[in-house]
Amino acid sequence: MGPGRNDKEWKSKTWDNVVCVDVKYKDRDRTIPEVRIWRRTPSGKSCHIDPDEFPSYFYINETDKDLINTMDPVIKPIALEYPEFKTIDGETAIKLVFGHMSKAQFVSARSHFPLTYESDVKYRLRYHIDNNIQYTPNRRICFFDIETDMSVDILNTPAPKIGRASCRERV
Repeated sequence: MGPGRNDKEWKSKTWDNVVCVDVKYKDRDRTIPEVRIWRRTPSGKSCHIDPDEFPSYFYINETDKDLINTMDPVIKPIALEYPEFKTIDGETAIKLVFGHMSKAQFVSARSHFPLTYESDVKYRLRYHIDNNIQYTPNRRICFFDIETDMSVDILNTPAPKIGRASCRERV
């Protein structure tokens, strides 16, 4: 983002100059994920833009479509999409889009089908892929290596070590 851009343009949902992408859940059961995008402002400050909701989904073979009718209503997909997408085996695929559900419910939905595609892709990674996230080249990166002498085994615990931190800023 170059200087001179106003705040409204900066807050628009574009996926360049991203510093960090994080997933936070709105509820205790972890069924309503919220994607938070952290971007760099024109002045160089790191701030997040409004959260984004993003549906969970996976693909199945079109031949397995009838199995959807045997699913519990709680875990049924809220939408079916028919992309021009072929599986690695050359079969036509259907995209099953789900509403808010826990990870256990998602696994249960996945287990109704003999073969699924992209059902094991982590939520945050799927968001990255589908939205073509472009990280800013001047992100701040920091690594921590923390060693402790806390152990239940007091006889075989090695001596304490000094922790190390390495931080750098890309320029």
